[in-house]
Amino acid sequence: MSLCQNRLAEERKQWRKDHPFGFVAKPAKTSQGVLDLKKWECSIPGKEKTIWEGGLFRVELHFPDEYPTKPPKCKFVPPLFHPNVYPSGTVCLSILNEEEGWKPAITIKDIMLGIQSLLDEPNPESPAQADAYNLFKKDKVAYEKKIRQVVKDNPAPYYRSTLKHHDEEPEHYNTLLKACHQRCADRTYYALEKNGSIFVKLGQHLSSLTYLLPSEWCDTFIPLQDKCPVSSFESVQEMVLKDTGRPLEDYFSEFNVQPIGAASLAQVHIAKMKDTGEEVAVKVQHPSLDEWAEMDLALTRFSFRTLKRWFPEYDLTWLSEEMEESLPKELDFAQEGQNAREAKAYFAKHPELPVIIPTVMWAKRRILVMEYVTGHRPDDLAYLDSNGISRDEVSAALARIFNEMIFGRNAPLHCDPHGGNIAVRLNRQRRHGFDIILYDHGLYRNPPLDLRRNYAKLWLAVIDADEPRMRKYAHAVAGITDEQFPLFASAITGRDYNVVTSSVTTPRSTEEKQTISDALGEGLIEELISLLGQVPRVILLILKTNDLTRSLDENLKTTQGPIRNFLILARYAARTVYEEQLDNLKGSLANPRTLWHFLVAWSSFQKLRIKVRAYEGWLAVKAAFGVQTSL
Repeated sequence: MSLCQNRLAEERKQWRKDHPFGFVAKPAKTSQGVLDLKKWECSIPGKEKTIWEGGLFRVELHFPDEYPTKPPKCKFVPPLFHPNVYPSGTVCLSILNEEEGWKPAITIKDIMLGIQSLLDEPNPESPAQADAYNLFKKDKVAYEKKIRQVVKDNPAPYYRSTLKHHDEEPEHYNTLLKACHQRCADRTYYALEKNGSIFVKLGQHLSSLTYLLPSEWCDTFIPLQDKCPVSSFESVQEMVLKDTGRPLEDYFSEFNVQPIGAASLAQVHIAKMKDTGEEVAVKVQHPSLDEWAEMDLALTRFSFRTLKRWFPEYDLTWLSEEMEESLPKELDFAQEGQNAREAKAYFAKHPELPVIIPTVMWAKRRILVMEYVTGHRPDDLAYLDSNGISRDEVSAALARIFNEMIFGRNAPLHCDPHGGNIAVRLNRQRRHGFDIILYDHGLYRNPPLDLRRNYAKLWLAVIDADEPRMRKYAHAVAGITDEQFPLFASAITGRDYNVVTSSVTTPRSTEEKQTISDALGEGLIEELISLLGQVPRVILLILKTNDLTRSLDENLKTTQGPIRNFLILARYAARTVYEEQLDNLKGSLANPRTLWHFLVAWSSFQKLRIKVRAYEGWLAVKAAFGVQTSL
């Protein structure tokens, strides 16, 4: 990539991590659906408590090949009535002038904020539009009246006003709707972040509902996986003394007062054990949670019930019910320590999987001390590439680890595998040169064996495009009726129903994407919300785990695409069914009938394994020649 492309890629990463409330800035897409980093589509809100408040103004940024040495061209679309905006829409601002205030260190965020300030603070020394300039200089009352009309013509879109445009041109309506999604998501993000604690946890969960919420909502909430409040060191000291009866200094010879990471429920400090000198990670719960968690849960419950009362078709009360069941377990770090020990013991029996679970030293209800093991986020592509770690193999390893948890007999299931809870570290001793580190073991389930087996049969039916079997096992695992089945099949696969019943491993076409988008706009989302409210909670968590691993694969930008993950899932599902068939064998293999049933089960399993390995080999050959596989 060129210097320009590298800088813009980093700008995009930083913007998605942290940007001003109400602003939108993202690369445009070409007609082929590819991101064009040199052209950005942006929206700038009018500043609060000014005559521009309530407006949202579209801006295009065009970056030259010489960027960041040379500034981008910024243009209001459509042209804006303003003294410092040319009739063409181009913005006249000193920091965008190569001869005046432009510096390579100026970021897109700086530009957006600069333009927002310019709206209410015109520079009379640099007039660019005669009518606006003359009115501003000669008649401030008339100028302000004109600006209020401009704001009225460019309202910040909310759903009530946006949905009135439903009958307009689809492209225009979709643009308005996406902007509305983004603005409402930004506002909700701001509220969740400000309230902290379990509201951040709620946002993290919402970021994973890619099968339910528009991408603008899910993408906006992703930073909540890492960006969380920090409790003071003094409050941590007080909590340790209260919970253990001993001061923090009795346990640790060194304790870094600045946490290395903060999550919605806790933060992590590096310390050294006083008795052994071993470096450890100390996870401490935010002390305020004891006081506020119950009230926050009640407020969440009230919010979703109110939403249901006014919009019955959007019944999300099941989400608050799941939080009420899960949160007390996540707040018990002693239980989390036990979960981690059980998971570590389970994976010790599977050395072929490159998974690392930090050893737990000791745990109390609000304090967890564990081995300090560090790595990089799985979407840190620069780290992976610079160390020669294959993105395809990282994605495949994640798929194997979590499919083992879903389908393995008595396997503990980690139900919160987002990017902030997983790390990758270099390990040349491993076959593919890396370890996968799993953190945060607070949210676990242990699905019943019969549910695991029926879920495996459901996925094998999906891969075989066997609709009668799909319907049978959808009912077995989630009570899905024939009427609900098409929607359920699309929800668990992320594919159009017609594709699910033909071949789910075929690449996703543009027409299929449009079909799903149109369906969501025609009331499908309301049906999906209703359906998820009826599905057993453990199935919801399994679906959540599937979706999060699918999302991790997308962030890795693999060459083999999700098809390989489907193949890995097929292998684990087939193993589960094979194990059930072996369990059902009666009598000795010396019995001809028993031997026959064993050979049928074994040959069926081996046949599928060979097919999967052959397909994986074909994907590897394509990847070696630089051919990308999409789904």
